[in-house]
Amino acid sequence: MKNTRLYFLGLLFFTLITFSNTSAQSGTVQDTIKTLIDTQIICLNNEDVSGYMKTIHPQAEGYNMMKQVLQMTFKNFDFTTSVDSTEFVTITDNSIVTNMTISVKTADKTNTRTISQEFRRFKGSWYFYGTALK
Repeated sequence: MKNTRLYFLGLLFFTLITFSNTSAQSGTVQDTIKTLIDTQIICLNNEDVSGYMKTIHPQAEGYNMMKQVLQMTFKNFDFTTSVDSTEFVTITDNSIVTNMTISVKTADKTNTRTISQEFRRFKGSWYFYGTALK
């Protein structure tokens, strides 16, 4: 069970990684991305699969599998997630890369990881597109 738990937490870190779509209509693009990140964390902590899926770019690799992974994870594990820091690495018109430090807390442990997160614009809105562990 412990290996399964670590697998799902690792998979969650790898795919973690997305909230409701947000248009850059006010404020800076950095503010828009921070709002997207905050929304995704709220969805994760509330086990809101539908809300979480709205934050993921529909053309992202693994999009179709993500819903099933989230449902299984929420069914089998109790955890809370927080973003400890966000650093903007690159910003272009249609792509943003950040380095984020994320903590996932379970009843007995807190795992902290730094991930590289890519966001891409789709039909005028920003979405999580891809994640890599650092």
